[in-house]
Amino acid sequence: MSAYSEKNPSLRVLTYRSGRPGPKLLITGAVHGDEIAGPKAIREIESLFAEGKLSLTRGQLTFVPVVNAKAYAQGTRMGDRNFNRDLRFKTVFAEYEDHIANALFPILAEHDVLLDLHSFADPGKAFVFVGPEDNNGNLEPFSHAAAERAFAKSLGVDTVLMGWLSAYEKAVIAVKKLAAKKGEAEPLVNPMIGVGTTELMRRLGGYAVTLECGQHQDPHNVEVAKRAIMGALNHLKLVEPVEDFAPVSPATYRLTEAIIRHSPADRFVKLWKHFDPIKQGEPVAILEGEGEVKAPYDGVIVFPYTDAKPLTEWLYFAKTEKAL
Repeated sequence: MSAYSEKNPSLRVLTYRSGRPGPKLLITGAVHGDEIAGPKAIREIESLFAEGKLSLTRGQLTFVPVVNAKAYAQGTRMGDRNFNRDLRFKTVFAEYEDHIANALFPILAEHDVLLDLHSFADPGKAFVFVGPEDNNGNLEPFSHAAAERAFAKSLGVDTVLMGWLSAYEKAVIAVKKLAAKKGEAEPLVNPMIGVGTTELMRRLGGYAVTLECGQHQDPHNVEVAKRAIMGALNHLKLVEPVEDFAPVSPATYRLTEAIIRHSPADRFVKLWKHFDPIKQGEPVAILEGEGEVKAPYDGVIVFPYTDAKPLTEWLYFAKTEKAL
């Protein structure tokens, strides 16, 4: 763990500048404080640079090993709130994460590419989150899909997930409908709450991926993160070529919709893991007083959260897409 200042929050940033033209890559860890694979992997790669075993051949490389130092020091997902929601420049500072958001904002804006390293609580395999196809829509306009997907394939992970913000938008609508049905106050949720580091990076003109390195406690997740960092450096030609880092052709899935938990009495029919396969019509959960929830299609389960609170996402469905 590490110390932090509640009174004067700040970010520890390490930047390598080659002095030669090239991409500017930002690598971040511990956006959530209990996700320690990123900080550990970044520090090991930092040591390779410090020892002269790696050197920057072009462009710029920046490490922010611990984004949310308060949460990291506590060993908790959040300091005061979830840093990776509603991420934007703040003018009113109510919580620790508001200060850190403003510190990170110009760092994101200075770079072209972001690799954000995460892990998750429930069992499951590592995967990488990519953004939308190129589009001019209102929700998440984007123009670097080809570059972002090629970058994702370089990270050594065999599973890709897409469709986060559009699926979250549907979840927000479902939450509001459920609250109205139950006669409860409408939750203060909107699709833009789904904006985190990668979504903000795309809004700032770059491209970005989130790498979920595996379960928090899995000792292998640090190796996954290190492999991804080296793959990213190799792909962007920021270091001398690494011969054995060929791109993979990952299985690809698209998030489409969420089950919203109605009450604490609701239960899953089994302990679901990330990317568990499901068949259309297969029961996945039981809502108290309403019966079974069934899979809408052949696909996989993503983000199962056994301890979800009522009026929040309980799990997501994802369907198979053509491989990147």
